[in-house]
Amino acid sequence: MGLFYVTDNIPLFVKGLAGNTSLSNARILVLQESAGERLFPVLLNEEEYEVLENAMMRQSYPTLEMMMRLVKTAGYKLESVKLLGARDGKQLTEMLFVNEAHDSISMSADIGNGIAAAIKTDCRLFIPRKTFEEQYRLTNSPEAMAVPLNAMPAKLLEEAMDDAVKRDDFELAKALRDELRRREGKEE
Repeated sequence: MGLFYVTDNIPLFVKGLAGNTSLSNARILVLQESAGERLFPVLLNEEEYEVLENAMMRQSYPTLEMMMRLVKTAGYKLESVKLLGARDGKQLTEMLFVNEAHDSISMSADIGNGIAAAIKTDCRLFIPRKTFEEQYRLTNSPEAMAVPLNAMPAKLLEEAMDDAVKRDDFELAKALRDELRRREGKEE
């Protein structure tokens, strides 16, 4: 294991999947640091949730089977999966493949397929320390979970904003509205 892997990254393991009762569209992948108790939640869309549910509950990996066969045929194996930072409601992973000559190739995948590949191959799963620490600062509690607004899909932002208005939490509603407007301005 290289020094970079240990010092600049936090190894993770999959703790489970969860839904949120107050926000019907929230699907959450719960990751935990391997050497501690801190949690790292990742919001999933329905498709990503289904991919992970199939991988975890049924050991079924339909979207990965062909890719993994092709990679194996080329002499590569999956060495690690790294979570990349969230942006505009999307969470990506980077999958690193290596061969016997220590040549490597990497490819990005959505969070569902990246984590499913890590589960299937039992490879290392990690996140850059800076990304983990920035999100963990939102709660500063091993028992609580929070995600940054830029990790929330637009549909969930809208639902959360409606919920915040109903609860008279206008500060949160404004933050959610501002994030939605930022994304709309970016798309124009």
